[in-house]
Amino acid sequence: MFLSQSGKLIRFDTHAKLFKEFAMLGGNTPANDVVEYNGLMYFLTGKDGIFAVDRAGHIQRNIPVLANGNKQVIAKKLYLDPMGIMWVATQTGLFLYDPAHDSHTTLTMNLNDAYSLPNNSIWTIYADPDQGVWLGTYGGKLVYSSLYDKTVRYFKPGPESLNHPIVSSFAEDGQGNIWIGTEGGGLNYWNRKSNHFSHYLKSSVNAPNSNMIKSLRFDQGKRFLYIAAFNGGITTYDAADKRFTSLDFRNPYSQQPLTIYDFIQDDQFAWWMTDPDNTLFYKAKGDPAVGIASILGIDNKPIRLEIEALYQDAQKMLRIVTHDGLFIVDPISRKVIRHHYLKDQPYAVNSLCCYREAYNGDLWLGTLGGGVNVLKKDGTYLNFNSSNGFPPKLVFGILEDSGSKNIWLSTSEGIYYYEPSKNKFSKARFYIDNSCGSFYIRSAYKTSKGEMLFGGTNGFVIFDPTSMSDNRQQPKVFFTGFLVNNLKVTAGSQNSPLAKDISSLSNNKEERIKLASSQSNIEIRFSSNSYLEAEKTSLPTACADSRTNGSY
Repeated sequence: MFLSQSGKLIRFDTHAKLFKEFAMLGGNTPANDVVEYNGLMYFLTGKDGIFAVDRAGHIQRNIPVLANGNKQVIAKKLYLDPMGIMWVATQTGLFLYDPAHDSHTTLTMNLNDAYSLPNNSIWTIYADPDQGVWLGTYGGKLVYSSLYDKTVRYFKPGPESLNHPIVSSFAEDGQGNIWIGTEGGGLNYWNRKSNHFSHYLKSSVNAPNSNMIKSLRFDQGKRFLYIAAFNGGITTYDAADKRFTSLDFRNPYSQQPLTIYDFIQDDQFAWWMTDPDNTLFYKAKGDPAVGIASILGIDNKPIRLEIEALYQDAQKMLRIVTHDGLFIVDPISRKVIRHHYLKDQPYAVNSLCCYREAYNGDLWLGTLGGGVNVLKKDGTYLNFNSSNGFPPKLVFGILEDSGSKNIWLSTSEGIYYYEPSKNKFSKARFYIDNSCGSFYIRSAYKTSKGEMLFGGTNGFVIFDPTSMSDNRQQPKVFFTGFLVNNLKVTAGSQNSPLAKDISSLSNNKEERIKLASSQSNIEIRFSSNSYLEAEKTSLPTACADSRTNGSY
């Protein structure tokens, strides 16, 4: 037991019934809460932050509780969640501290985010038995937060947010801030430290060539951002001098600025640029103008491809994602080396639109109606659809979690993930369907911290996959009624198959109900002890037939 007065901690020995000075925290603010983590006690003070103290009373470190531009704020309550994150209630938001990585973030009210705090003045924190956390605010509003999806944030157009609903692409700069391409609103910039959005439109003096942004990429040094656009070619943004400059890439026929959906600069610094409605454009280093890259088939004859995306693999070959399968092309001879195509399948199975190469060399390919394809490292080419475990038809974006190596997919049916350890696809229950509208092709990005972003036709979602899981609540089911052939049956009914009340069979795996063949029409009514996050909780059922004793 500890007592605190001003900056002094006093320990009370319950056995010896003696008070003894334990530690001096400094300042005049007493400690008002404490949690224990990895052998250290973390004491929260009202104005001087958190003090990590060992059992001998030695202060190991002082963690300031900061907000509003790294200013120390008044703290009220401390809570340690099951994932090792400390929640601090403050008068300027919710301060989250990760002691394992000595990092912190602050959650505040955001009028453009319906799932943000309704008030920044938080006075208390209460953890319930259902793995949820309740926050009491000074404004009188009560907040509920589920631990397993607390990192999920949704962004939609608003006065202090995105300036356009359709989000087409993302890129992260060297400071961890996010550049966001939109289809109509130009380029948006999200300063994550200040949570402030800036907008760059064509009408501005210093801006990209077009408001219809298609893809974004930073160079390796994170200085130059390359911006591909519809009727805008490629514009560069110099992060050092904060200036936009057009590369003046023009269509070799019309001399109009190129429409570019995807692009790469290969190992020879040549540009390859795609437009599904046009041809493959190419510009070698030193060439004065953009030219046409004619791809030769295996028979050495030119072939026309509807190209969605491309990249250069470890063998320096071009991998070209098309509406007619995957082509492996030698960039020097421009000849097709291999064509991966699933024969005797519906057209949609080979109509590809996005890709992600996993750490183990497997290449995941999203389709426009045929599920998802996987080109294994050994050359095996597979398709997953509703017949073999993957219900969605359209796959818009694919990412890989660096830690678990799970594959995450934005689809026509929401967000799904694939667990290699289980060889299983599952729907991400944290995602609220249609919260971003329909997902947008290739609008998928993973930050340096491992967070994932998926964009759509009405904003984007960001989450940390390491904290995602199925609902951690484990509600119990209680039987409330039993009907046979549409008649309610109790233990006292004539010829009842129940030896005791149906409620006594709840959560009891050993009990059995024996039914005659004439009692095949049954109904079991039930209730649960928790309906929090009910839409994200599944209650599996099974009926096992034993031929020998007729029990169910």
